[in-house]
Amino acid sequence: MPRHRSSLLVDTNVIIECWRVSAWKALTSGYPVETVEMCEIETQTGLQRRRPEQQIEANVLRETLKAVHPVSDIERASALLRDDHMRFLDAGEQMLWTHHHAQRRLAPLRSG
Repeated sequence: MPRHRSSLLVDTNVIIECWRVSAWKALTSGYPVETVEMCEIETQTGLQRRRPEQQIEANVLRETLKAVHPVSDIERASALLRDDHMRFLDAGEQMLWTHHHAQRRLAPLRSG
């Protein structure tokens, strides 16, 4: 099977679960992994509810990500105006969705 070569754009849940099952190093060693600033922030919230071994070290996370992309309020607002369903997503998912489509310069955010 051909290997995926482009970057993986991941959300908070992917980061948390990979970290929880000790798969983060394997993922980031094999693929260029990217996210948005809000997802990075979300990985650092809720620390009081995670066991010490499941807490994500911010400096290790930043060092192992290929990129952490900013998303402006204007970009997010524009995406929300184009796709009413985005309001059902949390902030990190909204920004990830916004970044993905802004990078690919797609006019509609939803297909079908």
